[in-house]
Amino acid sequence: MRTTAPMIALDLPSPKRTLAEAMRNRSADVVTWVKSLINRRAANRLLDLDDHILADIGLSASEVHEVLRNHRMHQDPSMQLTMLARKRALRCLI
Repeated sequence: MRTTAPMIALDLPSPKRTLAEAMRNRSADVVTWVKSLINRRAANRLLDLDDHILADIGLSASEVHEVLRNHRMHQDPSMQLTMLARKRALRCLI
């Protein structure tokens, strides 16, 4: 004779994150923050360059100032500066 045992659905709480997972996530956040600070310092050093050199890169001092002003301290301005330089390069090619 065959019997089937009734299945009981338990509402168990989902497992909490382990300490190792939390530390990995936190370390990734710290790495991202440090990279953005390094890139921000590099963008600030662009302001030390001559206007002719900035023009060769595809930027102007006013654009660098504006990007740095619009991004907060923990935000990475390098992507915005790269996009501006690429747009200017494309306009020169057309």
